Amino acid sequence: MDTTGKIPVTHIITGLETGGAETMLFRLLQFIDREKFPSRVISITGNGPVGSQIEALDIPVFALGMNPARPSIADFARLVRELKSNPPAVIQTWMYHADLIGGLAGCFIPHVKTVWGIHNSTLDKTTSKRSTRAIVRVNAVFSRFLPEKIIACSRVSQKIHQDRGYRADRMVFIPNGFDLEDFRPDAEARANLRAELGIPPTAPVAGLAARFDPQKDHATFFAAAREMMTALPDLHLILCGDGIKPENPELTAMISDFDKPGNIHLLGRRADMKAVYPAWDTAVLSSSYGEAFPLVIGEAMACGIPCVGTDVGDTAELIGVTGLTVPPREPGQLAEAVVSLLSMPEGERLELGRKARERILNNFEIRKIAGLYEKVWSQVTEVK
Repeated sequence: MDTTGKIPVTHIITGLETGGAETMLFRLLQFIDREKFPSRVISITGNGPVGSQIEALDIPVFALGMNPARPSIADFARLVRELKSNPPAVIQTWMYHADLIGGLAGCFIPHVKTVWGIHNSTLDKTTSKRSTRAIVRVNAVFSRFLPEKIIACSRVSQKIHQDRGYRADRMVFIPNGFDLEDFRPDAEARANLRAELGIPPTAPVAGLAARFDPQKDHATFFAAAREMMTALPDLHLILCGDGIKPENPELTAMISDFDKPGNIHLLGRRADMKAVYPAWDTAVLSSSYGEAFPLVIGEAMACGIPCVGTDVGDTAELIGVTGLTVPPREPGQLAEAVVSLLSMPEGERLELGRKARERILNNFEIRKIAGLYEKVWSQVTEVK
C-alpha cells in the first residue's frame, strides 16, 4: 500500500500514432499533477509520433508490439509482467482493444483499479468494422465488472455505448481539453503563413484539418467548395493532414477542374497547427461519421476562429452558438454556412471568434479537464 499519498497511473493505449485519443493522452500527461499521479504509458502495438512526444515529457513509454486483433498468451503475459514490475494504483485505458486487454491484465495486479476510456461515436454497420462491433459487444459484457469507471469523451459516445449494454452507472462524461496558451490568436502567425502561401492579407480563407480518410468526407467538402468559390471568388482553401498532398491522385482528382486550383493549398501533415489556424477566417469540419469530440474544432476555437461543423458526435455541443452546425453529407448546406460566416462584417466575425475562445476557456480548458481525470482516479482508489 502506498503511504505517500501518490496514485501511480499506468495508461494503456492501443497505439501511439497521430489521432484524437493519442493526442488527448499526450495533452493530459502535460497537465496532470505528476507528483501525485506519477505516470507511464504502455502501447499495445508500437511506439509512434505521439509516443516520442510523451517520452520528451520524461514519461516512460513501453511498446508491446502486439497485434491487438490476434493477441497471444505470450503477449498478454508480457503485459502482466510489465504491470507487475511497477504496480500502478490505477490503469487508465484508451480505446476498445486497450480497454479489454488492459482490463483483463489488471485482474492480475493486486489492488489495482481500472478506468476505461471511450473515444468513438459511431457503431453502425456501414462505417464500423465488424471486428470493432464485435469487441464492443464483448466489452459491454465485461463492463459489468472490469472497470471501476468508464470515461466517455462525448455525450453521444456515452449514450451509444449505454444503448449497446455498457454499464451506465459506471460511465462518466469528460470532454477533450484544449491548451489556450498554446492555441491562441496570433497575428504574426497569420501574416507569416499567408505570405508563405501567397494569400493576400484580406482574402477570405477557410481551412480543413483532417487526414485523407472516408470518415473526413473530403468529397463533400470539395463539392461544397465549388459553391463557396462561386459565391466568394477570392476565397482560398487551406487543407492539412495525412495524405493531403498533391501526390495523392484521389485527392487531386477532386480538385482538378476547379477554376482557381492555385487558391487550394495542400499542406500535408503539420506539426505546428497553432501556427496554421490563425491564418484562417473559418475552420470547417466535413466529417460524415465517427467524430466524438473533435480536437481540430476546439483548437481552432481556442485560436479565435469561428467554425462550421457537421453534426457528428458532440460537434454541435462544442461549437455552441459561436459558429454553425449542419447535417453531414449535405454540401449545399455546408457551403451556405461557410459563405454566411465569411460574408459577415469583419468585426462581427471577429466577435464570434472571441466568443469561441471564451467558450473553450469556460468549458474545455485542459487544466480543468485534467482535474476531472484526477478526480476520477482519486475516487476509485478511495478506501471503501
